[in-house]
Amino acid sequence: MILGLRSLAFHLAFFTTTLFVGILGLPALAGPRHWSQAVGTVWSRIVLWLARCLVGIDYRLEGTLPDGPILIASKHQSAFETLLFPAIRPDAVFVLKKELLHVPLVGWYLARSRQIAIDRAASASALRRMLTAARQRAAEGLSIVIFPEGTRVPVGVRAPFRPGVAALYGHLSLPVVPVTLDSGRYWARRSFLLRPGTIRVRFAAPIPPGLKRREFEEKLKEALSEPLEPAEGKSGCE
Repeated sequence: MILGLRSLAFHLAFFTTTLFVGILGLPALAGPRHWSQAVGTVWSRIVLWLARCLVGIDYRLEGTLPDGPILIASKHQSAFETLLFPAIRPDAVFVLKKELLHVPLVGWYLARSRQIAIDRAASASALRRMLTAARQRAAEGLSIVIFPEGTRVPVGVRAPFRPGVAALYGHLSLPVVPVTLDSGRYWARRSFLLRPGTIRVRFAAPIPPGLKRREFEEKLKEALSEPLEPAEGKSGCE
């Protein structure tokens, strides 16, 4: 019962915050890209704070992300990842499905902050457009976040990599930072209930550019396959 009430409080606060910040930040849509990105960063940090205070979900970063443009290849288990990277790496853009651009209010900020939206049904043409957009963002000094498996995958389950991550690696000549995490333990896919705990987020050693595709994919698969034991201790609102 308590878990359900706390989850309900979070979901209500989430939608209220999204509406409030989205409306308050509307003037940013008339400015440069980083204005809209800043609104997204503020929103993400507020929602992460709400998750900690209302539900008891915190997170712990292990390792560091290098400065400068990088390709971040992250596991994807829940909505948490979409909040984390804008909060800790405001200079990064996501590779995301174009349907998100049609979400009222949220889609406006995604488009204006120049996220890389792709049509997953368009196959080869979508891949070409993604690479063109990614080269432009990297040239501007931005990092790129991609979920190699292309969708949310539960803890302990492996899914094949989509071709996008290898294509980006081959075309951008950027170091790739594999990111493992266990957000699905506490913020499960399509689950109303959120469970208290500390999400572990581990940044592995960067994979240097220039490797053959098979060697790169093997190194990335190995890094993302490393299991994470649940973090000890309880989180709280501070």
